[in-house]
Amino acid sequence: MTNGGCILNSGSAAWAFEPLAHELSKALDVPISEKPHRHNYVLAYENLSEIPSSFIPLRALEITADKRKIAEVFTTNAVPAPKTLLLDSPTAVLTHARDSGGEWCLKFPTSCGGAGHMLVTQHSTIPDMWPRPYILQEFIRMTDPRVYRTYIAGSSLFGWVTRKFPPGAKPAHGSRTHAAPSTNSKHRPRPKLPRPLQAHSLLSA
Repeated sequence: MTNGGCILNSGSAAWAFEPLAHELSKALDVPISEKPHRHNYVLAYENLSEIPSSFIPLRALEITADKRKIAEVFTTNAVPAPKTLLLDSPTAVLTHARDSGGEWCLKFPTSCGGAGHMLVTQHSTIPDMWPRPYILQEFIRMTDPRVYRTYIAGSSLFGWVTRKFPPGAKPAHGSRTHAAPSTNSKHRPRPKLPRPLQAHSLLSA
């Protein structure tokens, strides 16, 4: 990738990937760029159609850039996930929050790191600028929040880690987590894990 290649990171979401961009640039000896090169490791970019080639499949980038598309792909491929709805109006969002019970999160569809998300009740006010359709997802409260992150190369799943808060830390947006290799069998990916990876063209069928 060093010959005509770059770490592509620009646009409204670039701030979330800036530390990773510098780490990759240093490790791979590849420059960071705000404009596409011949070969691109894409972290963030507004117009994917302008990218001539990408290390990560462009279809996967297109899906993961919008949580509404993720919801559609997960539903089509029967990927286990919290209950997720695409709704057309603020009234539908607030009515569902009132009538369904439990807790519900209105997710900003193109944000990173949980930015812009809000827990909704029947009394919530949804800003007029919120993109439609609205994506409303069941909020599952966890006493010990953690994320399982998978790693893929050459269409093969080769590893994963568990990300969680250090003991005693109070979870908050932007808080630092630490990663631990998931060697314990109870932390291994579930058998249904290939479904979202195949749907994003990241894993061979």
